[in-house]
Formats: sequence, C-alpha cells, structure tokens
Amino acid sequence: MKKSNPFAHFFLLLVILIPYSLMLLNFDTKVAESATNEQILVDKDALKVTSSYQIDTLKMTIDWSLTYESQAETGTNQLLKMKFDNESQSLEDHTSNWQQEETGWWSQEQFSEASQGVIRFSTPLSESRVFISLQLDQVQVAEDGEEVIEEAVLNGSEEGPHELIAEVPTKASSSQTSSSSSKASHEESSESESNQALPRHQQVILRQVQALKKWGNPRNLLLGRFDLNEYK
Repeated sequence: MKKSNPFAHFFLLLVILIPYSLMLLNFDTKVAESATNEQILVDKDALKVTSSYQIDTLKMTIDWSLTYESQAETGTNQLLKMKFDNESQSLEDHTSNWQQEETGWWSQEQFSEASQGVIRFSTPLSESRVFISLQLDQVQVAEDGEEVIEEAVLNGSEEGPHELIAEVPTKASSSQTSSSSSKASHEESSESESNQALPRHQQVILRQVQALKKWGNPRNLLLGRFDLNEYK
C-alpha cells in the first residue's frame, strides 16, 4: 500500500488557504475604520455635548458625530446653537428641528425643557481639524406671564471654539495620494494609446516633434548630436 506524503497535504492546504487570506487582507483595507476616542465639549447639568468620528476609507472622508443632551431647570426652556468654522463640511443627518440663522449659527427651531440627538457631518481626509462653537439660550416665564429670554448663557470655555482633531491613518492618506497618481498614470496611458492609433507616418512625425521638445534646441539636429532613428 502506497504511503501518503504529508508534505503534499500541507502544500495542498496552503494552495486552498492563500487565496482566502488575500481576500481578507484586501477587504480589511477597504472597510471604514472607526475611532473609539470620544471628546467631551461641554459637561454640565444643563447641557452635555460630546464628539466622535469615523474614518471612511472608501469615500475618503472623516465622518463626525456630535451627540447632545439638553436638560433645563424646572420652569425654564432652552435653545441649543452650534457654529461650524469649516466651510467645506457637509451636514448630513441633522434632525429636522434645526435651522441655520443668517449669522451662520445652526439652532434648534424652538425652546424646549429637554432635548437630545446627534448631528453628523463630513469633511475630506485632508481636513482632520474642525472648530465648533456652542451656545445656549434660555427662556423663563415671569410671574406676570411674560417670557424673559437670556441669550448666550455658556461661558467662554464652554462656548469655544472647540478644536476637534481626527487621527487619519497613514495608509488612508497614502491611498488618497495613490489615487491621484493612478489618475495621472491613466491619463498618460490614454495619451500613449491614442498616439498608437495614428497611422505609422504620423507616429514618426509625432515622435520627431517630441524629440525636438526633449532636446530643446533644433540646432542639435543639424549638428548630429542625437540619432533621430531612435524615435522612429
């Protein structure tokens, strides 16, 4: 009876497992990378605001999240405001009860005793720093029934602007750079292919023109300083 070769079994196992390993590595470079670090912007009884972010290597963006929880004292209602100093950010899943004022601040549409939610926005990988200002208005009902509004109750450190910093992985930045390089290479390749589609005599003329551009002074042709047949 012929004995089986254990090395052959091992080699066969490697042949089966290697393609799956490469698929897993390739998938790992494409999924979005999440960051668990959370930054506290304001933490007090009346207002709590925290920030977090995710790196999306597919869209080449930083996806930010601002989580807020507003809780006013009895007999008082509050209105939360936010201002983004980055012009390129795009607000995405902000709740419908927010509006943008002429001053550039985003504010809740109406005062309320309690509110909570998440505001999401995105920036390019190149913009890993975001500045956000916060403010809170309060309204109280006086004994005569008249509403008394107190604007900007947060102090300077609570208002900000708060600096949010995202740690962008090196491979994400490299991917963005390589995509630009690939685009340039593709354009050069397309130009080369279009040149090859020309008739042969036109290709020869085009190469001669390129040779003149390369050597700069046409006088080199007369002096025989390079062989034009090289470009035929």
